[in-house]
Parts: sequence; structure tokens; C-alpha cells
Amino acid sequence: MKSGKKAKKQDIDHDEYEINIYDDSALNDSMPNNSPADDPAFDEPGKGDYSYSSYVSTEAIRTKKAMSLLVKIVSLVIVVAFAAALTIQINNCVSAVKRKNDLNNQISTSTDDLQNNMAALGEQYSADGIKKLFGTNQLPDMMNKYWSYQLLVNNVPVKDAIVPPPPGNITATLTQVPSHNTLPAVIVALGNPTQADQKDKLAHHLYFTDKSLNVQSNTTTDGNTTTVTYTVPDAKSGAVLDATLSPLLSNALGLSDLSFKIIVQ
Repeated sequence: MKSGKKAKKQDIDHDEYEINIYDDSALNDSMPNNSPADDPAFDEPGKGDYSYSSYVSTEAIRTKKAMSLLVKIVSLVIVVAFAAALTIQINNCVSAVKRKNDLNNQISTSTDDLQNNMAALGEQYSADGIKKLFGTNQLPDMMNKYWSYQLLVNNVPVKDAIVPPPPGNITATLTQVPSHNTLPAVIVALGNPTQADQKDKLAHHLYFTDKSLNVQSNTTTDGNTTTVTYTVPDAKSGAVLDATLSPLLSNALGLSDLSFKIIVQ
């Protein structure tokens, strides 16, 4: 009996020993540093006992907010990266369209140049054939009919050898107009006073002999029409202005004389 009681006492002592040696520091160490006691809500009146589950719930909310912020940041990075990639693609497309337009312009220009060159070659070939067929000496007289001329002094046609304008500025206007035709331009040009001479000018075929008159001339071209304007400033009453025409221009105008006088009234 004694031995049994002793054994039971030893069991109890053993249990007590186990209880006494239990140290809750390990549990405290396993908990986060910011324990519930550190939270202001722990001592806040009306909150009741601050349980471990409440602490875990608070930490879960914080974690959820952190994850939400992280998701937003990642989404923003993805959007920025997508926008950058899209911008690059748009720039590439714009560059490709520009290159295509430039290429189309080059092709169009080359095509126009080719057509113009072919037309020029065709016209030159036709002109050479006409010259061989008729001869260059006959062509000027043959091409006269493709040109028309008009000479005005102060808007009055010159038909006689004497023109009587009033005092003041005197303006003589010579107009040359080709008629519609399908012949090569270089052939038709043989019928005008310059006879396709690039160095010759229509203005040279009418001039005033008195150099002191300070006559000013101006040549304009509108399509195929050429106009030469001669201006004598401030002509006095009784002044006589002698004008001379080249034989080719006189013949084109249908005048019998190579000169005419402007007698200011």
C-alpha cells in the first residue's frame, strides 16, 4: 500500500513538475513582434478582449490591401508597356505608309517623265520627217497660216502708216496667238517672225528709232499667247514717234510698209 501511494505521489509530482517547467516564452517568440497588446485597440474601452483571431483578421486585411496595391502597380506597368508597344507599332505603320507614298510618287514621276520623253521623241521624229519631206526653206511660208497677230496703239488697231493718239502715255501692244493644230510645235514655230530661233525675241521685231523717247517694253506669256507692250511715257502734243517693223512682222500683220508714225495730237 505504501508503495502504491508513493507511486501515485510521484505521478502527481511528475505532473506538477511538467506544469512548472512549462515555459510560454516559446509561444511568445512565435508570435509577431507587434502583439495584440501593442495595438491601440487592445486597451480601447468598449472593445472587449482582444483575441488572437482579431489580430489575425487585422493582418489579413492589411495583406489584402497590400496585394490589391501590388495588383494595381502590376496592371499599371502592363498598361504602360502595352502603350509603348502600341506607339512603336503605330510609328512603324506611319513610316511604312510614308515609304509607300514616296515610292508611289517616284513611280508616278518616273512614269510621267517616260511619257514626256516618249512624246518628245515622237514629236522630234515627226518634225524630222516633215523637214525632210518639205524642206526647211518652204516650211516658214507654209506655217504662216497657223499664226495671228494684232498691233494696237492706245487700244486702236494700227492699219495705216499714221496713228494720231492724244498727248500723254502712249502704249503700243503687239499680240501673237497660234491657232489650234496637231503639228509638232517646232514645225509650227517656223511660221512666226522668230522662226523657232531661241535667241530671237518677238519684241525685237518692233522698235522705235528715236532712242531719246525712253521706250519701255515688257513681254508676257499666257499659255500659247505672247504679248509685248511698248510704253512711251508723257508724249507731248505734236511729237512724232517713228516705229519700225521687221519684214516678217510687217508681213504677218498684213501691212504694206515696214514702218508707221505715231503723231501725237
